[in-house]
Amino acid sequence: MAIASTKPMKKRPSVVVNGFRNSIGTAALALGGILSSVIVVRSLSISEYGKLSFYLWLASAVSSLGLLAFPAGLTKVVSQLYGAGEESDAEALIPWVGRILFVVNVMLTALILVVAYVGPSANRILLSLIAIGLLPGAMSRVINSRVLAREQYSITMVASIITSIVIFLGVIVTHLLHVGTAGYEVVLLSGGVVQFLVLFTASRGSVFLTFGGPDVSKYARRLYLDYVVPSTLAVLFDLVVWQRSEIYFLHRFSHYAELGYYSISYTLFATFNLIGAALLNGLFPSASHDFGAGHMELLGHKSETGLRLATFYSLPIAMAGIVVAPSVLNLFYGTHLVAAGPVARVLIIGIVPGALSVAMTLSLSAGGGVWSVVKVGFLLSLANLGLDLLLIPHSAAVGAALANTLTQFGYAVAVLGVAFRKFALKMPWSWVWKCTGIGLLFPFGIPAAMRLAGFDGIPLLAGMLVGCAVYWLVLSRTRLARNGLFV
Repeated sequence: MAIASTKPMKKRPSVVVNGFRNSIGTAALALGGILSSVIVVRSLSISEYGKLSFYLWLASAVSSLGLLAFPAGLTKVVSQLYGAGEESDAEALIPWVGRILFVVNVMLTALILVVAYVGPSANRILLSLIAIGLLPGAMSRVINSRVLAREQYSITMVASIITSIVIFLGVIVTHLLHVGTAGYEVVLLSGGVVQFLVLFTASRGSVFLTFGGPDVSKYARRLYLDYVVPSTLAVLFDLVVWQRSEIYFLHRFSHYAELGYYSISYTLFATFNLIGAALLNGLFPSASHDFGAGHMELLGHKSETGLRLATFYSLPIAMAGIVVAPSVLNLFYGTHLVAAGPVARVLIIGIVPGALSVAMTLSLSAGGGVWSVVKVGFLLSLANLGLDLLLIPHSAAVGAALANTLTQFGYAVAVLGVAFRKFALKMPWSWVWKCTGIGLLFPFGIPAAMRLAGFDGIPLLAGMLVGCAVYWLVLSRTRLARNGLFV
């Protein structure tokens, strides 16, 4: 499992194979996250869980500020350099970026620790935990970027599975010891540390920690900075649109119970959204490689594959989720969370535009259209903030869900328009109508009929799984799927 070799890969796996490997690892993290959240929610009151969710969101936001677009830029540019035959520049760029992130996160850690010990003592422990996790989390992303750039998705898959198991076992131990909220905070904020240890072990001491090493050419630095500067702006917009900006406004205009309802519902949405993003992530290094090699026609073909894959994955989940989302929450988290049901229904619809947005954003970022992503992100961030201010004070968690979903649709329409013009794409309407028709018949139709017949809980969940399985089985055996999807 070592990644120390600088030899280029003899055979590159397909976009979909990479995507499936990445989605397996992400699914493991998601499953561990859901199981952990079930234990945490059943152990705490909804208000306590809402408060914990706020600090977890804060940790995620601070971590994003410590990373910006540096890891994504590393994946993109190293893949592009490999495609152009510049392996030495590609390998030299990795420790260079690692050193930058090391310094940035040491400084950010020191700043947060100063704030923690100068400010109110009530937040001291939580802020200290957030600070301690920044540096190992950032370094794990550097290793992961190198792995992804070389399209060695099996490594990151194994690392994600191990991390998921360790965190879940930590939550179980915390529950059994009755440590309470403080224990859950320690465990849930330690994910970056665990992943760093796993990836560092898997890579046998990656070269990113070497403060010497080969010089990076001016060409490679310029290529990297040309991508990272606009992408950093996109990351800042991502904090607003994708990373639960609604939590801040719920914290400001509502109370912790509503924040808890939204967080639990968003956990369900984010789980499927992350799996979809992981499934599509194989597009990014592969398209970057093609862009570096000048194969624009092949890049366009892979973008259309991404569209088909996004539709194939997201439609059944959204259709089934509209029917079963409240029942799933009641089954796993308890019937006292009935108020979260409408919130989950609104959020789950956003799976479809979310998946389409990921596919086109990855294609644009890989194919030289990153500034277009920045412009769209800026406009939609403003729209999202406006919707938050308009809807959350009056409708609390439901308003937050509606603001997020409307923004997802707006973003999807915008990036689809840009990508279609840039790459001269053709919308696979035949595929879309097949997905929609079969989706209405099975993933939506089976659980809807069961619900009308009075079924709920585990039988309804089983009906949804059967419907989705039939959908994926039927569509995967069509000629279009065999010739244009699984390639």
